[in-house]
Amino acid sequence: MDKNGLRQQNLSLLRRTLKELRLATKPQLSEASGLSVVTVNSLVKELVERDEAQVVEEVSSTGGRPAVQYRFYAERRLALVGYMYEQAGVDQLYVMLVNLLGEPLTLLQERFPAVRVDMDFLVGVLRPYLQQYPAISTVLIGLPGVETAGRLKVVDYPALMDCAFSEEMSSRLQRPVQMVNDINAAVVGLGASLGAVSQKETVLGVYWPQDYPPGAGILIRGQLYTGRDGVAGEIGHRFGRPGRVKQQVSHQAEVMEMTELLTRMWNPHRLVFYDEQLTEAAIAEIQAGCSGRIPARFLPELSLRTSIHQDYRRGMCLLAESLLENGRTMDE
Repeated sequence: MDKNGLRQQNLSLLRRTLKELRLATKPQLSEASGLSVVTVNSLVKELVERDEAQVVEEVSSTGGRPAVQYRFYAERRLALVGYMYEQAGVDQLYVMLVNLLGEPLTLLQERFPAVRVDMDFLVGVLRPYLQQYPAISTVLIGLPGVETAGRLKVVDYPALMDCAFSEEMSSRLQRPVQMVNDINAAVVGLGASLGAVSQKETVLGVYWPQDYPPGAGILIRGQLYTGRDGVAGEIGHRFGRPGRVKQQVSHQAEVMEMTELLTRMWNPHRLVFYDEQLTEAAIAEIQAGCSGRIPARFLPELSLRTSIHQDYRRGMCLLAESLLENGRTMDE
């Protein structure tokens, strides 16, 4: 490796180290990265000049001169994140700004009820943020759908069907736009909430809103699985068909049927339902009912989260961080 290549490698290492530490002195950066203090002294100046790091107030050190600290400048680039979900039968668009640490900016998180979901609605909500915050470099949108070969071939909103969604949104917003499936994003967030255990397990999440068919997300040892064309987990054709009356008992029976099918197909360790219509008692009955069809040792651990929002939001933040860092999301 030539001298310039080595310098760039060390610069990347120092950048990652500062991002992990968030705030550190030169000696702390040297110890954490394994780089010499001399090398850190040279490279940290470059990070400051490139606005990747900021010099903050000096802190007192024991028995010596105050030590300068460096802060990772996480707001240097921002992702504008919008994601659709249903709450109590009402479609919502939740919007937030996410920094390079994958953190949502606290004061910039808003919710917009949606009567009709189409391009004009999405552009109308998102465009003002781009005008107000020039640090936004990319846009990530979560939808109940799948974009294949550049077009939305599966989507719950008729006005968006078969459109070149990412391409058209990029053109109208004048920023790179990427789309991610709602339950896939939620399963990424679910995996993060499970921590190290998700790296060893197959975890399935099923999102079943009140007014739309269900969808499933698949996490295998911490990696999102979407299939050849991105449509793995699209089970709406089998369950929750349009026009089908979903009384409580029939819905529970469908969930039991789904649990058996997904268990036989994927043999997961965990199966999490995001479903406002189910109760903990219903989950226990489903578990008991399935044990009569499948040997108990093969049954996954079933759990219920009545709202998708927390895991969905966490997943969108992680995907936005990856997009800012690498120019692509973790599901690609």
